This record gives sequence, structure tokens and C-alpha cells, in this order.
Amino acid sequence: MRISACVITKNEEKNLPRWLNCMKRIADEVIVVDTGSEDETVHIARASGAKVFFFQWMDDFSAAKNFAIEKATGDWILFLDADEYFLDEDCSRVRAVFENYYEVFEVAGLIFHMVNIDMETGKILGGDGGSLRGFRNCHWLRYEGNVHERLEDVSEEKIGKGKVMQYIQDITVYHTGYTQSGMEAKMRRNLALLEKLQAEGKGRDMDAVYLTDCYYGLGEYEKAIASAREAIRLGVEPIGLTNRPYTILIQSMLLTGRPEEEIREALEAAVKKYPQAAEYQMFWGMFDWDRRDYEGAQRHFLKGLDLRHAASLGTAKDAMVQDNSADLLPTACYCLGELAGKRGRQQEAAGYLLESLKLKCRSTHALRAYCRLFGDASAGELARVLRNLYETGDDREFLVQNLQELGMEKTLVALGNAGNKDCTKNES
Repeated sequence: MRISACVITKNEEKNLPRWLNCMKRIADEVIVVDTGSEDETVHIARASGAKVFFFQWMDDFSAAKNFAIEKATGDWILFLDADEYFLDEDCSRVRAVFENYYEVFEVAGLIFHMVNIDMETGKILGGDGGSLRGFRNCHWLRYEGNVHERLEDVSEEKIGKGKVMQYIQDITVYHTGYTQSGMEAKMRRNLALLEKLQAEGKGRDMDAVYLTDCYYGLGEYEKAIASAREAIRLGVEPIGLTNRPYTILIQSMLLTGRPEEEIREALEAAVKKYPQAAEYQMFWGMFDWDRRDYEGAQRHFLKGLDLRHAASLGTAKDAMVQDNSADLLPTACYCLGELAGKRGRQQEAAGYLLESLKLKCRSTHALRAYCRLFGDASAGELARVLRNLYETGDDREFLVQNLQELGMEKTLVALGNAGNKDCTKNES
């Protein structure tokens, strides 16, 4: 069994060394197709022993990737972008997975768990889903679409009918290509390419999903709602993102203050179609919270937490569904903490609020609710907990400002004294 690792590049001198180091541990053949680099990308690729080819860029990601596939001689193709990689300890496991499915002929491709990381902050961006990155080297599998390209069965006889794309849950592909500051530029680039295709009459049904993403990312929520509804109507479901139209539809409706019945209808449809997706229960909890239906909010938030727990155990994991509930978890925990506090269940309230702060320490609402729960009477204990949460200078400044505005002088003193003792200990 042989594996060909492929990549298309343009000015990837910063990312390519890590990609090459990763792929050389997995693949028998490494193919780099360059589309016009002006930096050291080609030199780095050649120096590593990769096979380097050149392709004239024509605003078509699929064309470049299919050119790379034509150059591949392996039984399997592993096609990660230059800014994607596996952890070192996972590389040998990746090869083992390909070997395990080599003679399982109904499996045509492998979907890996995908995580997007902001290069500037190190934080995870977006939801938790899967992405098709490994597939058999066969003539009927090729990429289609100028942008947001996806593998399709291009054979007239549809050879791929009944074939399986297997989800590999415990191996993660890390993607570092997005930064919060650079996402807008990529969105505008993708939007321009998609709109060009639409104008030329070359659009695909799947474009509705990608247009939805672009409009939402650019803050054009009304257009995002329209595109999301179109994607749902067409029934298009990209691998690893089958529920994306519903997620953006609901988020955009909440942000634009659409009528309650309209939002409720979207929530009901999402829960019916994706009953194991925690995020829709949490969205519903937020919807009820804003309407001051606290019983409903609690019920939906708790259901969301249960679904997250089931997914973490692997008992309710769907590779095709992107899980965005992690982004909503701090809010869910804050609301549950507030509700427990109002009912006199202080220990339960403290647990939820502390969990919210661990996930998002700069939440003013959660921090103040947690501090009010203890008050200055527990200054020493409160200071100890807060110091562990707020370690950096900027975070500590945020903490101090809130404590001052709450008038918690004893906690501020305890916080300062604890800091002085630590400094003395470290100096000694």
C-alpha cells in the first residue's frame, strides 16, 4: 500500500516546512503543485525531496487540486492544505488507518476531525466538525467547484454509489489558515469568486451554503438568512457541515431580532432534523432566556449539556454534523448559574459560574455574578480562585476594574497580598 500526499501552494514558505515534516512521516510520495509562488516555497519543497510541479492559476482551486491528483501514483491520496497538519504523535496512526481500510473496498474516503486555530491568539475558531482529507486514488473521484471545492463522483455510471466516507474521530487535522483579523479578506475573496460563478450561470446548489458563510462572516445577516433558507430548500449538505445552514439561519435571526414565531419555527426544524446537536438546544435556551422564560431556558440548556456529554463519550457523534456548542457553553453555564443562585442553590450556582469563567474569563456578567455570590466576606477564598483564573496582565486588569466597580475592597486587598507573597517566594 502506498500513500501520496498532495498540496497546492502559493507563497507558503512559513507553513510548508511543517506540512512537509508531517507528510514525510506518513506518505511514500510527496507532491507539491505550485500556482505562482514568489517566496521560497518551491526551494523548500525541492530541498525536502518532494516532487514539484507547476500549474497556472486560473481562479479555480479544483483545477489545481485535480492536476495534483493526476501526478499521484499512490493507492491513497492524503490532501491537506499547506496550513494543515497532524500532531507528531498522530502521524504513525494516520498511516495505520489507511492500512486498516486498504482492503475494505466500500470505504472510498476518510473524514478526519478538524479544528481551526487562530494563528494570532491560539484560540479555536468555529465549530467542531469533520473534513474529507484522505481518499482512494481512483479515476471517478475528483474535485469540483472553483472555491470551496469538494470531492465528487464524476463518473457517468456513478461508481461511487454506495461507497462510504469513513469518519476517523480520534485523529485531528489542525488548520491554522484563519485569523480573526484575516477572515474578512478571505470571505470577500470567496464571495467574489462565488458571485462571479453565479453571474456566469456556472453556480452549483452547494454554493448556497458557502454564500451563507460569506454573508454571515461579513455581517450581512439578511443575505445570510436568505442564502441559508435556499440551502435548506435545496437540501445541500457539505461533508462535516450538514447542519451549517440551520446554524447560520438561527444565529442571524437572533442577531437581527426576527419575530419570535419565525425563530421558534427555525429552532423546531433544526432540533427535528438534528436531535443530537447540542447547539440547537443551547440556542433555544438563549431564546427563552431573552424572553424571560427561565424554566424553558433551564430545560434547554440542561438538554444541551447532556447532549455534549453524550457526544464526548462517542455515543451521539455524527461526523457530518458540525458542533458549535462550545462557543455557546459559557453563556449556558452563566445562565444556569444565575438561575441556581436565584433559587438559593449557592454551591450549584458557584459551579456553573466558575465553569463559565474558565471558558471565558472576560465575561463581565459571569464574573460579577460569581463575585456577588461570595461577597467581600469571603475575600481570601475568592481572591485565591480569581488569581488562578486571571494570570496575565490584561486579564488581571479586567478583574481589578470589575472588583473596584463592585466595591469589593477586601477582595482587592487579598488579591494584592497574595500576589506580594508569591513574588517574595519566587525571588527567594
